[in-house]
Amino acid sequence: MTIVATSPSVTLRHPIILWIAQLRAWVFLVFLVLFFEVWARATEGTSFLFNVYNIQSILVFATAPLLLALGQTFVIISAGIDLSLGFVMGLSSVIAAHGANFFTAGLGLPPFLAMLGAILCGPAIALIPGLVNGLLVSRLQIPPFIGTLGSGIAGDNRDKQVLTAEPDTARAAIPTPDGKVLVFYCLVNAPLVDKRDFIIRIVDESDWKDGQGFLKASWRVTTQGAPPEREGVVRVKLDNGYWLLEPREEGKKTFVTYYLYTDPGGALPKWIADRANKTSVPDVLRAVRKYATAK
Repeated sequence: MTIVATSPSVTLRHPIILWIAQLRAWVFLVFLVLFFEVWARATEGTSFLFNVYNIQSILVFATAPLLLALGQTFVIISAGIDLSLGFVMGLSSVIAAHGANFFTAGLGLPPFLAMLGAILCGPAIALIPGLVNGLLVSRLQIPPFIGTLGSGIAGDNRDKQVLTAEPDTARAAIPTPDGKVLVFYCLVNAPLVDKRDFIIRIVDESDWKDGQGFLKASWRVTTQGAPPEREGVVRVKLDNGYWLLEPREEGKKTFVTYYLYTDPGGALPKWIADRANKTSVPDVLRAVRKYATAK
């Protein structure tokens, strides 16, 4: 007689775990939203999800990855891969920005025609790495992983050469005899936007005596001694702010306040300027702290 021992089937995974695994992408998305919502309310006192600026930023910056993913889908369907996709997009964006700057400042075209020319310049330059990738893969039989990676690195290096270029800046300053007021003129030639100039009046409003008080320098745009506006140069007409340094803990620490309210003017969107200010202001404060602690 043969005896066979049997046992009831054992479920290897809990149903909830299986459900989470099937919906892991949505679960992760919900986790991210909740995390940033809690973080924003705890640190900034505002909502992350119900914030018009955040929604606008997400929609704007999600457009490019969605378009890239659409193009990459056709490549993957054909059993290939394109690692140069993001680098080529960066190169195309840089060339388009330079084209818009050249068409407006160099050729004097109206903004609409300059925009159309820049839109044509972007895809046109992207045809070159696309043609190189096609020849490497189809004619020379180089694996797509290797061929597109090489062209991607080449495009990335070119992007960095253009974007890291220091802007040409011309400055002139005229102080008053007592040194309390300084009229300052600046002309900035940034690589991807139109030239901009401004003239500000800087006033020393410090009240410091015997180690007590505060140090303050404020500025605002002025027309005093301003040169006439030139074609191709955007005149900044709003640039107000101040530095305020106050001692703390009997001079052991310094509380620094930096206020800036500006509008770069021209066709540069204000939300881009706001984003630049949010990153540049902390950099300025860190640089001041580094300089002060080094003394």
